[in-house]
Amino acid sequence: LTAANVLQVALATATPALGGAWWLAAAATAGAYCSLAQFALLHDVVHGGADDVSRTVSERKRFRERVLRYGSQPSVFGYWLYLALGHLNHHAATGDWTARELFNSSRLEFEDGDLFFASHRQDSPGGKADDPAAISISRFAYRYLWRFDDGAGAAATNAAAYAWSMAAERAALCLNDKFVALTGSNGIFFPNKPPAFHATCASYARFSAACQLAVLTLAHFDARSLAFLLVAETCWQLPPWPAASLFVSNHGVDESGAGVGGAEADRPTHSVYGPAWFDILCVAANYHTEHHDFPKVPLWRLPELRRLAGEDFYPPSPSWQEVLRGAFANRVTYERWERTAAAESSV
Repeated sequence: LTAANVLQVALATATPALGGAWWLAAAATAGAYCSLAQFALLHDVVHGGADDVSRTVSERKRFRERVLRYGSQPSVFGYWLYLALGHLNHHAATGDWTARELFNSSRLEFEDGDLFFASHRQDSPGGKADDPAAISISRFAYRYLWRFDDGAGAAATNAAAYAWSMAAERAALCLNDKFVALTGSNGIFFPNKPPAFHATCASYARFSAACQLAVLTLAHFDARSLAFLLVAETCWQLPPWPAASLFVSNHGVDESGAGVGGAEADRPTHSVYGPAWFDILCVAANYHTEHHDFPKVPLWRLPELRRLAGEDFYPPSPSWQEVLRGAFANRVTYERWERTAAAESSV
């Protein structure tokens, strides 16, 4: 994590001086990989993958919070809010909440943080009735720019609309973060959240702004250094980046009930498998089903877990190319799943 973040700072501050569009090419490739690595490794930290089990539970929790706070930089908005307040609940409540409920919630944490991403590319069981009342770039793009027909170019149109909404929202969140830092409130989008939520957001927003100023200073106040971080954070989640396949397919079913790209039906989450280079490119975050089944197993052990479990338990997936095509050629729903007890015990 430290290596990825240090390299990201070096790239963001040095490549703009190369002139031309070299900084943009570096941001969309090496920068994107560093950003994905930052996300995947922080995600592992949140699940306890870097814990020292000899420490007390409270000590381990403080350690995870510190790593998440400081390890989330450099970024223009980054992954802190989702990982700190939305990810762990997602594991327990996938599909149980709507975006409208998420934005109206009065809880400190988000009930299902993955909805923030799913809203860019997936419908919800209730359709428009589930959309938030607040301004939503993701829902606007999905409702009014996507095409759900069999005509030529529909998938390309949808992919372009998705790319625009992801980039526009990321830029808007960066600006909103400065508003939160100045006012101490994230009330524009979350008016019902408790004071502790707004104080937590404001504290991190001020820290993030200071880190961005430091990057800008190292780059001799070349604004392309921050644009580099924006492009890097966004690009790995967009086609044709192969790793985007893990991002657009981890939850959701198409109209036939299958997973994105024709993955196994009747599963609440899906993995995308490929050769060794693909696992490295995805930092093993493509083993999403395995992660949901065994969330405390570190990322780098998930390929071995799948091998030991066998294909009867984790069947083959569509290729990453098929997943990307399926994500934008078909209507995909972030489904609500019924939960039943697998077994009962008196223990």
